Amino acid sequence: MYIFHIMGLIYRERGEKDKMGRRLLGVVVSCIIMLSLTLKVSEAKTISNPDLIKVGLKSLQASSLSVALEGHYKINGVLTENKNITFSVNGNKVQYNGALYDEVYLEPAVSSSKITTVASGKTNRYGGIIQLKVSGGKILPVNYIDMQSYLKGVLPYEISNSYPIEAIKSQAITSRTFALSNLNKHKSEGINLCDTTNCQVYKGENSSYKNIEKAVEETKNMVLTYNGSLASVTFGASNGGYTESSLNIWGSNYSYLPVIEDKYDKNPWPESKVHTTASIDTLLKSKGYLKSDERFLKFGEVVKNSSSRVSEMEVIYSDRSGSQSTKLLKKEEPRWTFGLRSMLFNVNYNDKNSTYTFSGSGYGHGVGMSQLGAKARAEAGHKYINILGFYFPSTIIEVVNTSEGEKPILPPLNPSPTKPESSNKPTTSKDNILSQVGKRGSLVKEIQGSLNYLGYNAGVADGIFGNNTAKAVKAFQKAEKLSQTGIVYESTKNLLDKRVNEKKKPNSKPIIVNKVIAKSGSRGQIVKEIQAMLNRLGYNVGKVDGIYGKNTVKGVSSFQRAKKLSQTGSVDQATYNLLKK
Repeated sequence: MYIFHIMGLIYRERGEKDKMGRRLLGVVVSCIIMLSLTLKVSEAKTISNPDLIKVGLKSLQASSLSVALEGHYKINGVLTENKNITFSVNGNKVQYNGALYDEVYLEPAVSSSKITTVASGKTNRYGGIIQLKVSGGKILPVNYIDMQSYLKGVLPYEISNSYPIEAIKSQAITSRTFALSNLNKHKSEGINLCDTTNCQVYKGENSSYKNIEKAVEETKNMVLTYNGSLASVTFGASNGGYTESSLNIWGSNYSYLPVIEDKYDKNPWPESKVHTTASIDTLLKSKGYLKSDERFLKFGEVVKNSSSRVSEMEVIYSDRSGSQSTKLLKKEEPRWTFGLRSMLFNVNYNDKNSTYTFSGSGYGHGVGMSQLGAKARAEAGHKYINILGFYFPSTIIEVVNTSEGEKPILPPLNPSPTKPESSNKPTTSKDNILSQVGKRGSLVKEIQGSLNYLGYNAGVADGIFGNNTAKAVKAFQKAEKLSQTGIVYESTKNLLDKRVNEKKKPNSKPIIVNKVIAKSGSRGQIVKEIQAMLNRLGYNVGKVDGIYGKNTVKGVSSFQRAKKLSQTGSVDQATYNLLKK
Protein backbone atom coordinates (compact mmCIF):
# COMPACT_ATOMS: atom_id res chain seq x y z
CA MET A 1 0.00 0.00 0.00
CA TYR A 2 2.92 2.34 0.75
CA ILE A 3 4.32 1.74 -2.69
CA PHE A 4 1.00 2.62 -4.34
CA HIS A 5 0.72 5.75 -2.21
CA ILE A 6 4.15 6.88 -3.39
CA MET A 7 3.10 6.03 -6.94
CA GLY A 8 0.08 8.28 -6.53
CA LEU A 9 2.27 11.21 -5.48
CA ILE A 10 4.62 10.65 -8.39
CA TYR A 11 1.83 10.24 -10.92
CA ARG A 12 -0.01 13.37 -9.88
CA GLU A 13 2.87 15.37 -11.29
CA ARG A 14 2.11 16.88 -14.66
CA GLY A 15 4.30 17.41 -17.68
CA GLU A 16 7.05 15.56 -19.49
CA LYS A 17 8.88 12.74 -17.66
CA ASP A 18 12.23 11.20 -18.22
CA LYS A 19 11.36 8.27 -20.49
CA MET A 20 13.95 5.91 -19.04
CA GLY A 21 12.84 6.75 -15.51
CA ARG A 22 9.21 6.12 -16.42
CA ARG A 23 10.04 2.77 -18.00
CA LEU A 24 12.04 1.77 -14.94
CA LEU A 25 9.22 2.80 -12.61
CA GLY A 26 6.75 0.81 -14.74
CA VAL A 27 8.94 -2.29 -14.50
CA VAL A 28 9.33 -1.90 -10.72
CA VAL A 29 5.59 -1.41 -10.27
CA SER A 30 4.78 -4.40 -12.48
CA CYS A 31 7.20 -6.59 -10.49
CA ILE A 32 5.75 -5.43 -7.17
CA ILE A 33 2.24 -6.21 -8.39
CA MET A 34 3.15 -9.65 -9.75
CA LEU A 35 5.09 -10.55 -6.58
CA SER A 36 2.82 -9.12 -3.89
CA LEU A 37 -0.67 -9.41 -5.30
CA THR A 38 -2.49 -12.71 -5.17
CA LEU A 39 -6.25 -12.20 -5.31
CA LYS A 40 -7.90 -14.41 -2.74
CA VAL A 41 -11.38 -15.83 -3.10
CA SER A 42 -13.63 -15.32 -0.08
CA GLU A 43 -17.33 -15.09 0.67
CA ALA A 44 -18.93 -11.65 0.71
CA LYS A 45 -21.84 -11.25 3.10
CA THR A 46 -22.70 -7.57 2.74
CA ILE A 47 -22.89 -7.14 -1.05
CA SER A 48 -26.32 -7.30 -2.69
CA ASN A 49 -26.70 -9.83 -5.51
CA PRO A 50 -30.43 -10.04 -6.35
CA ASP A 51 -31.79 -13.18 -7.95
CA LEU A 52 -33.46 -11.08 -10.66
CA ILE A 53 -32.44 -7.75 -12.17
CA LYS A 54 -34.55 -5.47 -14.35
CA VAL A 55 -32.91 -4.61 -17.67
CA GLY A 56 -34.61 -1.89 -19.71
CA LEU A 57 -34.38 -2.87 -23.38
CA LYS A 58 -34.00 0.72 -24.59
CA SER A 59 -32.65 -0.42 -27.95
CA LEU A 60 -36.12 -1.88 -28.65
CA GLN A 61 -38.14 1.11 -27.41
CA ALA A 62 -40.75 2.04 -30.04
CA SER A 63 -44.40 3.01 -30.52
CA SER A 64 -45.20 -0.63 -31.30
CA LEU A 65 -43.46 -3.92 -30.60
CA SER A 66 -43.94 -7.26 -32.33
CA VAL A 67 -42.86 -10.45 -30.60
CA ALA A 68 -42.84 -14.14 -31.46
CA LEU A 69 -43.43 -16.55 -28.58
CA GLU A 70 -41.50 -19.82 -28.51
CA GLY A 71 -43.19 -22.26 -26.14
CA HIS A 72 -45.97 -21.56 -23.64
CA TYR A 73 -46.53 -18.07 -22.23
CA LYS A 74 -48.93 -16.38 -19.87
CA ILE A 75 -49.89 -12.78 -20.59
CA ASN A 76 -50.94 -11.00 -17.40
CA GLY A 77 -51.48 -14.39 -15.79
CA VAL A 78 -53.57 -15.88 -18.60
CA LEU A 79 -52.14 -18.68 -20.76
CA THR A 80 -52.15 -17.63 -24.42
CA GLU A 81 -52.17 -19.67 -27.60
CA ASN A 82 -51.01 -16.71 -29.68
CA LYS A 83 -47.53 -17.02 -31.15
CA ASN A 84 -47.12 -13.67 -32.92
CA ILE A 85 -48.34 -10.59 -31.08
CA THR A 86 -48.07 -6.84 -31.62
CA PHE A 87 -48.34 -4.40 -28.74
CA SER A 88 -48.82 -0.68 -29.33
CA VAL A 89 -49.03 2.61 -27.44
CA ASN A 90 -52.44 4.18 -26.83
CA GLY A 91 -52.05 7.36 -24.81
CA ASN A 92 -50.02 6.34 -21.79
CA LYS A 93 -51.25 2.72 -21.94
CA VAL A 94 -50.15 -0.48 -23.65
CA GLN A 95 -52.78 -1.77 -26.06
CA TYR A 96 -53.13 -5.53 -26.39
CA ASN A 97 -55.98 -7.58 -27.82
CA GLY A 98 -58.41 -4.64 -27.84
CA ALA A 99 -57.79 -3.63 -24.23
CA LEU A 100 -55.56 -1.03 -22.56
CA TYR A 101 -53.19 -1.79 -19.70
CA ASP A 102 -50.80 0.19 -17.52
CA GLU A 103 -48.40 -2.75 -17.83
CA VAL A 104 -48.34 -6.08 -19.62
CA TYR A 105 -46.33 -9.06 -18.41
CA LEU A 106 -45.20 -11.92 -20.64
CA GLU A 107 -44.29 -14.80 -18.36
CA PRO A 108 -42.84 -18.10 -19.61
CA ALA A 109 -44.97 -21.02 -18.40
CA VAL A 110 -41.85 -23.19 -18.60
CA SER A 111 -38.22 -22.10 -18.37
CA SER A 112 -37.44 -23.20 -21.93
CA SER A 113 -39.92 -20.71 -23.41
CA LYS A 114 -38.35 -17.71 -25.16
CA ILE A 115 -39.41 -14.42 -26.75
CA THR A 116 -38.00 -13.25 -30.07
CA THR A 117 -38.08 -9.59 -31.06
CA VAL A 118 -37.25 -7.94 -34.37
CA ALA A 119 -36.12 -4.31 -34.42
CA SER A 120 -34.31 -2.48 -37.23
CA GLY A 121 -33.85 -5.78 -39.03
CA LYS A 122 -32.05 -7.36 -36.05
CA THR A 123 -33.44 -10.33 -34.15
CA ASN A 124 -32.92 -10.80 -30.41
CA ARG A 125 -34.06 -13.69 -28.23
CA TYR A 126 -34.86 -13.32 -24.53
CA GLY A 127 -35.55 -15.65 -21.65
CA GLY A 128 -37.17 -14.67 -18.38
CA ILE A 129 -40.13 -12.36 -17.88
CA ILE A 130 -40.77 -9.38 -20.15
CA GLN A 131 -42.68 -6.40 -18.78
CA LEU A 132 -44.09 -3.85 -21.23
CA LYS A 133 -44.83 -0.31 -20.07
CA VAL A 134 -45.02 3.13 -21.65
CA SER A 135 -42.05 5.43 -21.08
CA GLY A 136 -41.52 8.65 -22.98
CA GLY A 137 -44.48 7.91 -25.26
CA LYS A 138 -43.02 4.57 -26.37
CA ILE A 139 -43.22 0.97 -25.23
CA LEU A 140 -40.24 0.09 -23.04
CA PRO A 141 -39.68 -3.66 -22.66
CA VAL A 142 -38.10 -4.65 -19.34
CA ASN A 143 -36.42 -8.04 -19.01
CA TYR A 144 -36.53 -9.66 -15.56
CA ILE A 145 -33.47 -11.90 -15.75
CA ASP A 146 -30.95 -13.58 -13.46
CA MET A 147 -27.37 -12.28 -13.41
CA GLN A 148 -25.85 -15.36 -15.07
CA SER A 149 -28.21 -15.15 -18.05
CA TYR A 150 -27.69 -11.39 -18.22
CA LEU A 151 -23.91 -11.77 -18.46
CA LYS A 152 -24.26 -14.41 -21.19
CA GLY A 153 -26.16 -11.77 -23.15
CA VAL A 154 -23.55 -9.08 -22.43
CA LEU A 155 -20.15 -10.66 -22.95
CA PRO A 156 -20.49 -11.49 -26.69
CA TYR A 157 -20.74 -7.73 -27.33
CA GLU A 158 -17.91 -6.77 -24.98
CA ILE A 159 -15.31 -9.46 -25.77
CA SER A 160 -14.87 -12.06 -28.51
CA ASN A 161 -16.01 -15.65 -27.93
CA SER A 162 -12.78 -16.70 -29.69
CA TYR A 163 -10.55 -15.13 -27.01
CA PRO A 164 -8.72 -17.43 -24.56
CA ILE A 165 -10.98 -18.63 -21.74
CA GLU A 166 -8.93 -16.87 -19.03
CA ALA A 167 -9.43 -13.51 -20.76
CA ILE A 168 -13.18 -14.15 -21.01
CA LYS A 169 -13.31 -15.11 -17.32
CA SER A 170 -11.60 -11.81 -16.49
CA GLN A 171 -14.26 -9.97 -18.50
CA ALA A 172 -17.07 -11.95 -16.82
CA ILE A 173 -15.92 -10.98 -13.32
CA THR A 174 -15.37 -7.36 -14.37
CA SER A 175 -18.78 -7.11 -16.07
CA ARG A 176 -20.55 -8.71 -13.09
CA THR A 177 -18.85 -6.26 -10.72
CA PHE A 178 -19.76 -3.34 -12.98
CA ALA A 179 -23.42 -4.46 -13.16
CA LEU A 180 -23.84 -4.90 -9.40
CA SER A 181 -22.11 -1.55 -8.78
CA ASN A 182 -24.60 0.21 -11.07
CA LEU A 183 -27.91 -1.39 -10.08
CA ASN A 184 -29.35 2.01 -9.11
CA LYS A 185 -28.17 3.81 -12.25
CA HIS A 186 -31.69 3.93 -13.74
CA LYS A 187 -33.66 3.75 -10.48
CA SER A 188 -35.81 6.76 -11.44
CA GLU A 189 -36.98 4.85 -14.53
CA GLY A 190 -38.00 1.76 -12.55
CA ILE A 191 -35.18 -0.38 -13.95
CA ASN A 192 -31.73 -1.43 -12.76
CA LEU A 193 -29.74 -1.32 -15.99
CA CYS A 194 -30.24 -0.58 -19.69
CA ASP A 195 -29.11 -2.63 -22.69
CA THR A 196 -26.99 0.07 -24.35
CA THR A 197 -23.41 1.31 -24.01
CA ASN A 198 -24.68 3.61 -21.24
CA CYS A 199 -24.48 0.46 -19.10
CA GLN A 200 -23.32 -2.66 -20.98
CA VAL A 201 -24.64 -3.82 -24.35
CA TYR A 202 -27.13 -6.67 -23.76
CA LYS A 203 -28.90 -8.55 -26.55
CA GLY A 204 -30.48 -11.51 -24.82
CA GLU A 205 -29.74 -15.18 -25.32
CA ASN A 206 -27.47 -16.85 -27.86
CA SER A 207 -26.38 -20.37 -26.95
CA SER A 208 -23.78 -20.52 -29.75
CA TYR A 209 -21.20 -18.66 -27.62
CA LYS A 210 -19.91 -21.73 -25.78
CA ASN A 211 -16.70 -20.19 -24.40
CA ILE A 212 -18.62 -17.27 -22.96
CA GLU A 213 -21.18 -19.59 -21.33
CA LYS A 214 -18.36 -21.62 -19.81
CA ALA A 215 -16.53 -18.54 -18.50
CA VAL A 216 -19.68 -17.11 -16.92
CA GLU A 217 -20.55 -20.41 -15.23
CA GLU A 218 -17.02 -21.03 -13.94
CA THR A 219 -16.88 -17.56 -12.35
CA LYS A 220 -20.42 -17.61 -10.97
CA ASN A 221 -21.07 -14.96 -8.29
CA MET A 222 -17.43 -13.75 -8.35
CA VAL A 223 -16.85 -9.99 -8.03
CA LEU A 224 -13.96 -7.62 -7.36
CA THR A 225 -14.00 -5.77 -4.05
CA TYR A 226 -11.84 -3.21 -2.30
CA ASN A 227 -12.03 -2.71 1.48
CA GLY A 228 -15.20 -4.82 1.62
CA SER A 229 -17.15 -2.92 -1.06
CA LEU A 230 -17.59 -3.49 -4.76
CA ALA A 231 -14.72 -2.01 -6.74
CA SER A 232 -15.52 0.72 -9.28
CA VAL A 233 -14.19 -1.28 -12.20
CA THR A 234 -14.00 -0.27 -15.82
CA PHE A 235 -12.55 -1.68 -19.02
CA GLY A 236 -11.80 -0.84 -22.63
CA ALA A 237 -10.50 -2.28 -25.86
CA SER A 238 -6.82 -1.24 -25.58
CA ASN A 239 -4.71 0.98 -23.34
CA GLY A 240 -1.92 1.29 -25.92
CA GLY A 241 0.84 0.32 -23.50
CA TYR A 242 -0.06 2.33 -20.39
CA THR A 243 -3.15 2.08 -18.23
CA GLU A 244 -4.68 5.43 -17.28
CA SER A 245 -5.62 6.45 -13.75
CA SER A 246 -9.21 7.23 -12.80
CA LEU A 247 -7.97 10.51 -11.31
CA ASN A 248 -6.68 11.77 -14.66
CA ILE A 249 -9.92 10.97 -16.50
CA TRP A 250 -12.76 11.39 -14.02
CA GLY A 251 -11.19 13.12 -11.04
CA SER A 252 -11.91 10.14 -8.77
CA ASN A 253 -8.83 8.71 -7.10
CA TYR A 254 -9.07 4.92 -6.75
CA SER A 255 -5.78 3.33 -5.72
CA TYR A 256 -6.64 0.18 -7.69
CA LEU A 257 -6.93 2.18 -10.95
CA PRO A 258 -3.37 3.57 -11.29
CA VAL A 259 -1.04 4.26 -14.20
CA ILE A 260 0.95 1.11 -15.03
CA GLU A 261 3.03 0.20 -18.06
CA ASP A 262 1.36 -2.68 -19.90
CA LYS A 263 3.89 -4.45 -22.11
CA TYR A 264 1.18 -6.84 -23.36
CA ASP A 265 -0.85 -4.07 -25.00
CA LYS A 266 1.41 -2.14 -27.39
CA ASN A 267 -1.21 -1.51 -30.06
CA PRO A 268 -0.54 1.48 -32.35
CA TRP A 269 -3.41 2.95 -34.32
CA PRO A 270 -3.82 1.20 -37.69
CA GLU A 271 -3.60 4.59 -39.39
CA SER A 272 -3.02 8.22 -38.46
CA LYS A 273 -5.74 10.87 -38.43
CA VAL A 274 -5.05 13.88 -40.66
CA HIS A 275 -6.89 17.21 -40.35
CA THR A 276 -6.40 20.44 -42.23
CA THR A 277 -6.45 23.80 -40.49
CA ALA A 278 -9.83 24.44 -42.12
CA SER A 279 -11.32 21.12 -40.98
CA ILE A 280 -10.12 21.70 -37.40
CA ASP A 281 -11.76 25.14 -37.49
CA THR A 282 -15.02 23.51 -38.61
CA LEU A 283 -14.85 20.81 -35.90
CA LEU A 284 -14.15 23.31 -33.12
CA LYS A 285 -17.16 25.38 -34.19
CA SER A 286 -19.44 22.36 -34.53
CA LYS A 287 -18.57 21.33 -30.94
CA GLY A 288 -19.13 24.85 -29.61
CA TYR A 289 -15.53 25.66 -28.72
CA LEU A 290 -15.33 28.49 -31.27
CA LYS A 291 -17.99 30.97 -32.35
CA SER A 292 -18.86 31.53 -35.99
CA ASP A 293 -16.88 34.81 -36.13
CA GLU A 294 -13.78 33.24 -34.56
CA ARG A 295 -11.05 31.39 -36.49
CA PHE A 296 -8.65 28.60 -35.54
CA LEU A 297 -4.99 29.52 -36.06
CA LYS A 298 -2.88 26.75 -34.55
CA PHE A 299 -2.27 24.51 -31.55
CA GLY A 300 -0.15 25.84 -28.72
CA GLU A 301 1.24 23.81 -25.82
CA VAL A 302 0.20 20.15 -25.60
CA VAL A 303 0.45 18.87 -21.99
CA LYS A 304 0.77 15.16 -21.23
CA ASN A 305 0.28 13.36 -17.93
CA SER A 306 2.19 10.44 -16.39
CA SER A 307 0.63 7.89 -18.76
CA SER A 308 1.84 9.92 -21.79
CA ARG A 309 -1.76 10.79 -22.59
CA VAL A 310 -2.69 14.30 -23.62
CA SER A 311 -4.35 16.06 -20.70
CA GLU A 312 -4.59 19.56 -22.21
CA MET A 313 -4.37 21.06 -25.70
CA GLU A 314 -4.03 24.78 -26.15
CA VAL A 315 -6.09 26.16 -29.06
CA ILE A 316 -4.89 29.51 -30.43
CA TYR A 317 -7.52 31.42 -32.41
CA SER A 318 -8.39 34.91 -33.61
CA ASP A 319 -11.45 36.48 -32.07
CA ARG A 320 -13.99 38.84 -33.60
CA SER A 321 -11.61 41.81 -33.37
CA GLY A 322 -8.74 39.88 -34.94
CA SER A 323 -6.81 39.56 -31.69
CA GLN A 324 -5.24 36.24 -30.71
CA SER A 325 -6.81 34.35 -27.82
CA THR A 326 -6.46 30.86 -26.35
CA LYS A 327 -8.77 28.13 -25.13
CA LEU A 328 -7.95 24.80 -23.51
CA LEU A 329 -9.30 21.40 -24.53
CA LYS A 330 -9.08 19.20 -21.42
CA LYS A 331 -9.13 15.48 -20.62
CA GLU A 332 -10.98 13.59 -23.39
CA GLU A 333 -12.26 16.66 -25.25
CA PRO A 334 -9.60 16.43 -28.02
CA ARG A 335 -10.48 12.78 -28.59
CA TRP A 336 -14.18 13.42 -29.15
CA THR A 337 -13.61 16.65 -31.08
CA PHE A 338 -11.13 15.28 -33.62
CA GLY A 339 -12.41 11.70 -33.83
CA LEU A 340 -9.38 10.01 -32.26
CA ARG A 341 -9.18 6.44 -30.94
CA SER A 342 -7.58 7.48 -27.64
CA MET A 343 -5.77 10.30 -25.84
CA LEU A 344 -2.42 8.50 -26.15
CA PHE A 345 -1.24 10.43 -29.21
CA ASN A 346 1.24 12.87 -30.72
CA VAL A 347 0.31 15.65 -33.13
CA ASN A 348 2.63 17.02 -35.84
CA TYR A 349 2.10 20.01 -38.12
CA ASN A 350 3.08 20.11 -41.82
CA ASP A 351 3.33 23.75 -42.88
CA LYS A 352 3.59 22.84 -46.57
CA ASN A 353 -0.03 21.73 -46.78
CA SER A 354 -1.35 23.14 -43.46
CA THR A 355 -2.22 19.73 -42.03
CA TYR A 356 -2.05 18.23 -38.56
CA THR A 357 -1.28 14.50 -38.24
CA PHE A 358 -2.48 12.70 -35.12
CA SER A 359 -0.75 9.35 -34.48
CA GLY A 360 -0.96 7.20 -31.38
CA SER A 361 -1.91 3.89 -29.80
CA GLY A 362 -4.74 2.33 -27.83
CA TYR A 363 -8.50 2.47 -28.19
CA GLY A 364 -10.62 4.00 -25.44
CA HIS A 365 -9.93 5.76 -22.15
CA GLY A 366 -7.36 3.20 -20.95
CA VAL A 367 -8.64 2.99 -17.36
CA GLY A 368 -8.88 -0.48 -15.82
CA MET A 369 -8.74 -3.70 -17.81
CA SER A 370 -7.55 -3.76 -21.41
CA GLN A 371 -9.36 -6.46 -23.36
CA LEU A 372 -6.53 -6.82 -25.88
CA GLY A 373 -4.07 -6.85 -23.00
CA ALA A 374 -6.10 -9.54 -21.22
CA LYS A 375 -6.11 -11.58 -24.44
CA ALA A 376 -2.33 -11.32 -24.82
CA ARG A 377 -1.76 -12.19 -21.17
CA ALA A 378 -4.03 -15.24 -21.40
CA GLU A 379 -2.18 -16.36 -24.53
CA ALA A 380 1.04 -16.07 -22.51
CA GLY A 381 -0.38 -18.43 -19.88
CA HIS A 382 -1.73 -15.96 -17.31
CA LYS A 383 -4.81 -17.05 -15.33
CA TYR A 384 -7.75 -14.72 -14.74
CA ILE A 385 -6.58 -14.12 -11.17
CA ASN A 386 -3.24 -12.80 -12.49
CA ILE A 387 -4.90 -10.75 -15.23
CA LEU A 388 -7.29 -9.04 -12.82
CA GLY A 389 -4.49 -8.66 -10.30
CA PHE A 390 -2.49 -6.65 -12.82
CA TYR A 391 -5.30 -4.37 -13.98
CA PHE A 392 -6.96 -3.91 -10.55
CA PRO A 393 -4.13 -4.09 -7.97
CA SER A 394 -5.14 -4.35 -4.28
CA THR A 395 -8.60 -5.72 -5.10
CA ILE A 396 -9.95 -9.06 -3.90
CA ILE A 397 -12.14 -11.59 -5.67
CA GLU A 398 -15.13 -12.42 -3.49
CA VAL A 399 -18.10 -14.72 -3.99
CA VAL A 400 -21.45 -13.02 -3.37
CA ASN A 401 -24.51 -14.98 -2.30
CA THR A 402 -27.62 -14.72 -4.45
CA SER A 403 -30.55 -13.44 -2.42
CA GLU A 404 -33.42 -15.90 -2.09
CA GLY A 405 -36.75 -15.19 -3.71
CA GLU A 406 -39.06 -16.07 -6.53
CA LYS A 407 -40.06 -14.35 -9.73
CA PRO A 408 -42.57 -11.48 -9.39
CA ILE A 409 -46.21 -12.36 -8.69
CA LEU A 410 -47.98 -11.54 -11.95
CA PRO A 411 -51.68 -10.72 -11.52
CA PRO A 412 -54.21 -11.05 -14.38
CA LEU A 413 -54.90 -7.32 -14.73
CA ASN A 414 -52.92 -4.07 -14.35
CA PRO A 415 -49.91 -5.71 -12.69
CA SER A 416 -46.96 -4.17 -10.94
CA PRO A 417 -43.99 -6.41 -10.06
CA THR A 418 -43.74 -7.48 -6.45
CA LYS A 419 -41.74 -10.14 -4.71
CA PRO A 420 -43.07 -12.68 -2.25
CA GLU A 421 -42.73 -11.37 1.30
CA SER A 422 -41.45 -14.70 2.52
CA SER A 423 -40.17 -17.98 1.17
CA ASN A 424 -41.27 -19.88 4.31
CA LYS A 425 -42.29 -23.47 3.70
CA PRO A 426 -45.64 -24.89 4.88
CA THR A 427 -45.66 -26.13 8.45
CA THR A 428 -45.85 -29.77 7.42
CA SER A 429 -44.24 -31.46 4.44
CA LYS A 430 -47.46 -33.43 3.73
CA ASP A 431 -49.58 -30.27 3.49
CA ASN A 432 -50.63 -30.40 -0.18
CA ILE A 433 -50.98 -27.25 -2.27
CA LEU A 434 -54.58 -26.74 -3.37
CA SER A 435 -54.29 -23.42 -5.18
CA GLN A 436 -51.88 -20.57 -5.93
CA VAL A 437 -51.23 -17.69 -8.36
CA GLY A 438 -52.19 -18.66 -11.92
CA LYS A 439 -54.82 -21.26 -10.93
CA ARG A 440 -58.43 -21.05 -12.16
CA GLY A 441 -61.75 -22.73 -11.47
CA SER A 442 -64.53 -23.30 -8.98
CA LEU A 443 -62.16 -24.00 -6.06
CA VAL A 444 -60.50 -20.60 -6.54
CA LYS A 445 -63.92 -18.98 -6.72
CA GLU A 446 -64.94 -20.68 -3.46
CA ILE A 447 -61.73 -19.53 -1.76
CA GLN A 448 -62.30 -15.95 -2.96
CA GLY A 449 -65.89 -16.01 -1.67
CA SER A 450 -64.78 -17.24 1.75
CA LEU A 451 -62.02 -14.62 1.99
CA ASN A 452 -64.44 -11.83 1.04
CA TYR A 453 -66.99 -13.13 3.57
CA LEU A 454 -64.37 -12.96 6.33
CA GLY A 455 -63.34 -9.43 5.34
CA TYR A 456 -60.09 -10.25 3.51
CA ASN A 457 -60.73 -8.41 0.25
CA ALA A 458 -59.91 -10.73 -2.65
CA GLY A 459 -61.82 -8.62 -5.18
CA VAL A 460 -64.32 -10.12 -7.60
CA ALA A 461 -64.88 -13.85 -7.05
CA ASP A 462 -64.03 -14.65 -10.68
CA GLY A 463 -62.21 -17.97 -10.22
CA ILE A 464 -58.82 -16.52 -11.24
CA PHE A 465 -56.08 -16.68 -8.60
CA GLY A 466 -54.31 -13.36 -9.15
CA ASN A 467 -52.43 -10.80 -7.09
CA ASN A 468 -55.45 -9.63 -5.07
CA THR A 469 -56.28 -13.19 -4.08
CA ALA A 470 -52.67 -13.86 -3.07
CA LYS A 471 -52.63 -10.71 -0.92
CA ALA A 472 -55.91 -11.72 0.74
CA VAL A 473 -54.55 -15.22 1.46
CA LYS A 474 -51.41 -13.69 3.00
CA ALA A 475 -53.54 -11.39 5.17
CA PHE A 476 -55.57 -14.40 6.39
CA GLN A 477 -52.39 -16.40 7.04
CA LYS A 478 -50.89 -13.49 8.98
CA ALA A 479 -54.01 -13.15 11.14
CA GLU A 480 -53.93 -16.89 11.85
CA LYS A 481 -50.15 -16.83 12.50
CA LEU A 482 -49.37 -19.10 9.55
CA SER A 483 -46.46 -18.83 7.11
CA GLN A 484 -47.37 -15.93 4.80
CA THR A 485 -46.85 -17.65 1.45
CA GLY A 486 -49.97 -16.52 -0.40
CA ILE A 487 -50.47 -20.19 -1.33
CA VAL A 488 -53.56 -22.13 -0.24
CA TYR A 489 -52.57 -25.46 1.34
CA GLU A 490 -55.02 -28.07 2.65
CA SER A 491 -54.48 -26.73 6.17
CA THR A 492 -55.15 -23.17 4.98
CA LYS A 493 -58.40 -24.22 3.27
CA ASN A 494 -59.58 -26.23 6.28
CA LEU A 495 -58.98 -23.28 8.61
CA LEU A 496 -60.67 -20.92 6.14
CA ASP A 497 -63.78 -23.15 6.06
CA LYS A 498 -63.74 -23.36 9.85
CA ARG A 499 -63.68 -19.57 10.24
CA VAL A 500 -66.54 -19.16 7.75
CA ASN A 501 -68.69 -21.70 9.61
CA GLU A 502 -67.89 -20.02 12.93
CA LYS A 503 -69.03 -16.67 11.58
CA LYS A 504 -72.33 -17.96 10.20
CA LYS A 505 -75.32 -18.01 12.58
CA PRO A 506 -78.30 -20.41 12.33
CA ASN A 507 -80.77 -17.67 11.39
CA SER A 508 -78.40 -15.58 9.33
CA LYS A 509 -79.33 -14.64 5.81
CA PRO A 510 -77.60 -16.48 2.97
CA ILE A 511 -74.59 -14.83 1.35
CA ILE A 512 -75.71 -12.85 -1.65
CA VAL A 513 -73.77 -14.24 -4.57
CA ASN A 514 -75.36 -12.33 -7.47
CA LYS A 515 -74.40 -8.88 -6.23
CA VAL A 516 -73.97 -5.91 -8.58
CA ILE A 517 -70.33 -5.51 -9.59
CA ALA A 518 -70.63 -2.36 -11.73
CA LYS A 519 -73.42 -0.09 -12.91
CA SER A 520 -74.11 3.27 -14.55
CA GLY A 521 -71.78 5.84 -13.02
CA SER A 522 -69.19 3.29 -11.85
CA ARG A 523 -65.53 3.96 -12.61
CA GLY A 524 -62.25 2.13 -12.41
CA GLN A 525 -60.35 -0.93 -13.54
CA ILE A 526 -63.28 -3.35 -13.29
CA VAL A 527 -65.23 -1.11 -15.70
CA LYS A 528 -62.29 -1.14 -18.13
CA GLU A 529 -62.24 -4.93 -17.95
CA ILE A 530 -65.99 -5.13 -18.67
CA GLN A 531 -65.71 -2.68 -21.58
CA ALA A 532 -62.80 -4.62 -23.09
CA MET A 533 -64.71 -7.93 -22.85
CA LEU A 534 -67.82 -6.41 -24.45
CA ASN A 535 -65.77 -4.96 -27.32
CA ARG A 536 -64.04 -8.29 -27.82
CA LEU A 537 -67.43 -10.06 -28.00
CA GLY A 538 -68.76 -7.58 -30.58
CA TYR A 539 -70.89 -5.41 -28.27
CA ASN A 540 -69.25 -2.10 -29.20
CA VAL A 541 -69.13 0.25 -26.22
CA GLY A 542 -66.50 2.58 -27.68
CA LYS A 543 -63.37 3.67 -25.84
CA VAL A 544 -62.15 1.52 -22.94
CA ASP A 545 -61.91 4.43 -20.47
CA GLY A 546 -63.16 2.92 -17.20
CA ILE A 547 -66.29 5.14 -17.13
CA TYR A 548 -69.64 3.28 -17.02
CA GLY A 549 -71.68 5.55 -19.33
CA LYS A 550 -74.62 5.20 -21.75
CA ASN A 551 -72.69 3.15 -24.32
CA THR A 552 -71.59 0.68 -21.66
CA VAL A 553 -75.15 0.37 -20.30
CA LYS A 554 -76.39 -0.25 -23.86
CA GLY A 555 -73.71 -2.86 -24.51
CA VAL A 556 -74.43 -4.70 -21.25
CA SER A 557 -78.18 -4.71 -21.95
CA SER A 558 -77.60 -6.15 -25.44
CA PHE A 559 -75.37 -8.86 -23.98
CA GLN A 560 -77.92 -9.70 -21.27
CA ARG A 561 -80.68 -9.93 -23.88
CA ALA A 562 -78.58 -12.31 -26.00
CA LYS A 563 -77.89 -14.48 -22.93
CA LYS A 564 -81.55 -14.36 -21.79
CA LEU A 565 -80.73 -12.52 -18.56
CA SER A 566 -82.65 -9.69 -16.94
CA GLN A 567 -81.82 -6.59 -19.03
CA THR A 568 -80.81 -4.29 -16.18
CA GLY A 569 -77.82 -2.68 -17.92
CA SER A 570 -75.83 -3.33 -14.74
CA VAL A 571 -73.22 -6.06 -14.40
CA ASP A 572 -74.12 -8.49 -11.64
CA GLN A 573 -72.19 -11.66 -10.77
CA ALA A 574 -74.14 -13.80 -13.25
CA THR A 575 -73.55 -11.35 -16.11
CA TYR A 576 -69.88 -11.03 -15.21
CA ASN A 577 -69.36 -14.80 -15.14
CA LEU A 578 -70.86 -15.17 -18.64
CA LEU A 579 -68.70 -12.32 -19.95
CA LYS A 580 -65.61 -14.13 -18.68
CA LYS A 581 -66.42 -17.40 -20.46
